[in-house]
This record gives sequence, C-alpha cells and structure tokens, in this order.
Amino acid sequence: MKNKLVAGNWKMNGLLSSVATINEIAIEAKKLIQTVDTILYIPSVYISSFSAQTDIRIGGQNCYFENNGAFTGEISAKMLTDVGAVSVILGHSERRVGFFETDDIIKKKAQNALNHNLLPVICVGES
Repeated sequence: MKNKLVAGNWKMNGLLSSVATINEIAIEAKKLIQTVDTILYIPSVYISSFSAQTDIRIGGQNCYFENNGAFTGEISAKMLTDVGAVSVILGHSERRVGFFETDDIIKKKAQNALNHNLLPVICVGES
C-alpha cells in the first residue's frame, strides 16, 4: 500500500527568514509519522534556499504549461526541477477563480509536470 501524502502549502506568506522555522516544524512533523510522505509547497523564489537546508521534499505552488518563452512571471516545470522541486500543486481554487484557469489549462500543466518528472497534485472541488 502506498503512503499517504501530507502536504503543506506556504501560499504567498512568510519571507526567506521563515525558512529555518518552517524547516524545524517540518522535521518534527516527519518524525511523528514515519509512514507519511511529506511535501512542502513553497514560493518558487525560496525553493533553492529551502531545499539546500532540508531533507524534506519540496514542491512548487504552480507551473506554466510551456517550457520556456516570453511568459513573464511564470515558472516552468523544468525550472522547478532544476532548483530541487519534486512535485507541483495545481488547480488551486484561487487560480481557477482569480486567474480563470480551466480544467484544460490545468491538464496541460499537469502533463508538462509529468514530462519533467514532477508529481502533479491537483486541487479539485475547493470552491
């Protein structure tokens, strides 16, 4: 039987100075339940700093469905993998509502994540 996944999504909170505190909490949580996979989804600007300081698996909070190009402000699955992410969370209710992301867009993102060996975790039914 596969392990259950416990994931924490940092959203758009905290600063680089939060990395040490979040890491301490994550390490203690991981000790409590050895049979649970743990992934922390943190803002892309902190992935490199965080993954360098922890053995906790790190995920990105979103990715675009293209690998590169003139998509200012986006991050690709390839970039996430390059900085140490192992997963990406997609389809947040706020992305669906605020950024008008459809199931088709999320499907493209998930496929691109899989193409770059990222585990896509897809949010459904939040709203």
